[in-house]
Amino acid sequence: MTLRGLFVLVAILAVACAALKFGGFWASVLFGIALLIVARMAIVAVVGRGSGQAFAIGFILVAIIYAATFLVTNVTTGGSELNPFGICYLPTTKSLGPPYTLIAQRTYIDFETKKEIANYDPSKAGATAGGMAGGLLVTMNEFPEHRTFMLVGHVLWTLLFAYVGGYFARRTYAQYQTSGSRSV
Repeated sequence: MTLRGLFVLVAILAVACAALKFGGFWASVLFGIALLIVARMAIVAVVGRGSGQAFAIGFILVAIIYAATFLVTNVTTGGSELNPFGICYLPTTKSLGPPYTLIAQRTYIDFETKKEIANYDPSKAGATAGGMAGGLLVTMNEFPEHRTFMLVGHVLWTLLFAYVGGYFARRTYAQYQTSGSRSV
């Protein structure tokens, strides 16, 4: 890896950490970066040659496979892959639950007064967030919002798996070039 590549990687990791922690603007920046990376790899896969093209093809194929798996699983389970507390089927979703629990901050708000309820525990109040508890209508605010966190996490998993796929494709291409064989 070149020094320039290392700087780019560190910058992307910094944006990824900010996106996981704060969501919002940083999540949008990360989604934009991911889109640019995938678009660049798609272009290289079509017009590139040699090991660079092999890397790009492997990257794109694995990115498409993981993204499709995530989307199909999420749609068929009613969005459960975006909920770190529900039933999830992908191991990557399960791996995002513990970090979210460590990062997330929840506050409970009295719906009528719009004031935060200090030391509120929905399990002790006999209600869940968004329900009635002791005559209070309580709503919950969470930061970062769990769906944004999970989407950012899955974008990062997609990029990681795609990079590994690209690396594998480049190595396989190099092996074919040196051995002259076409069998794996």
